[in-house]
Formats: sequence, C-alpha cells, structure tokens
Amino acid sequence: MRCNYACGSHESLTRRSFIGGSAAGALSMLGFGGMTQVQAAKKLASQQKQVVVFWLSGGVSQLETWDPKPGTETGGPFQAISTSAPGVQISELLPYTAQQMHHLALVRGINTKENNHGKGAYIMQTGRKEQPGFAYPYLGSSFSSHLSPPDSPLPGYISVGAGGSSKEATFLGPRHAPLVLSGGRAPANLEMHSSMTAERDVLRRNLRSKVSQRFEQKRKTAHTEVYNESFDQAAALMSRRD
Repeated sequence: MRCNYACGSHESLTRRSFIGGSAAGALSMLGFGGMTQVQAAKKLASQQKQVVVFWLSGGVSQLETWDPKPGTETGGPFQAISTSAPGVQISELLPYTAQQMHHLALVRGINTKENNHGKGAYIMQTGRKEQPGFAYPYLGSSFSSHLSPPDSPLPGYISVGAGGSSKEATFLGPRHAPLVLSGGRAPANLEMHSSMTAERDVLRRNLRSKVSQRFEQKRKTAHTEVYNESFDQAAALMSRRD
C-alpha cells in the first residue's frame, strides 16, 4: 500500500526577490547559466509546455489593474483605457500591457466567496476548500504531475522567492514537491566536493541504499519514501550536465 505524502516548503514568490535576480538562479540550476535569457527562453520553448505563476500576495487590487470601474460607487480613482483586444478596457496604469492584451486571457469573474484571505488564497492555489485532516496539492505540484516528462531528472516545480505559506505536493509525492530558490542563487551542493572521486561517490550511494532498504523492511513510512525519492532525484540532477 502506497504511503500518503506530506512534504512541502514554506517558500513563495515575492516581487522584490524575483526582480532582484532569483530568475538567474533558476536558469543556472537548469543548466542554462552560460546562456542569455533569450537563448534560455528559446531552449525552454523548444522542449515542452511551461507554466509560470506569479503569486502577488497583498499585491495591487483589480481597481488599479484589470477592472478600475471608473465613475461607479465601487470604482477606483483611475480611468479605464482601451486595449488591443476589442471591447476590453483596463487601468490607465497599464498602457504597455494594454498594447498586448490580444495575447492575454483576462478572467474577471473569479470569486471564492471567502472573507478570510488565507482561506481564499488556499482555494485559488489548490482549487479546493480547506478540509480538516486533508491537504490538496498546490498549483505547481499539479502542473508538475501533468506536464513533467516522467524520465526527466530535472525538477518539475520550482518555487522562487522567500516567505509566505507552504506549497505542498501532498499525495502527488516528493517528485512533484517544489525545489526552492532564493536570493538569485542556485541550490547548494549541486557540485561534487573536490575531494570526492566518482568511485567513492558510487560506494557511498550504494551503502546508503543498502542501509535504507534494511531500515524500510521494518519501518517504512511516508517520510522514508520522501527521503529516498528526493535523494534519487538530487543524485540524478547532480550527474546531469547537458
């Protein structure tokens, strides 16, 4: 019987840390460190579908962005301007976005019916209401489970930034848990230590595997499966240089 997972991270996206260079760390970790951002984007585009979620917790409201409602009792102080999409108007604060609106799909009808921001955010990021004793996967984990190639050693879900609520994979398993990047740096310890030879590394991995197998024969839990799968994924990522 397969164990249920409960792995997660207490990291999320912040605008300042993202703009500050965290994207550079992501490109470096993926093996694109020697490329320009344009070259990296072309390589990513040639591989498969990608999803980027910008979660701006506490960000600007719809009155300053997508739905200013000028001249109404519930509207904001800013005017609406026409866009490149016929019949669609957005805030005057977004003139360049307005020029590209025909490339975007604007959804204005989302309502969680929750007055509690935390509960509303949970619905937005999982598609489910919170239930005591049960947790649902977050968007990144769900995208990873549907879009990541099963044979790829690269992480399917990367969380950029620091702080905020956890982004859990739950029952989808550790393969779809987030790899957290922060401060514009690649994850630590991706490179083998200079004193470690390839032969010695193989011996150490084999020893760890045997010890883990003996332990799991008597004490197998969700935590041991999480550890082993995470270790195997990290080892595959370290050995990949293409």
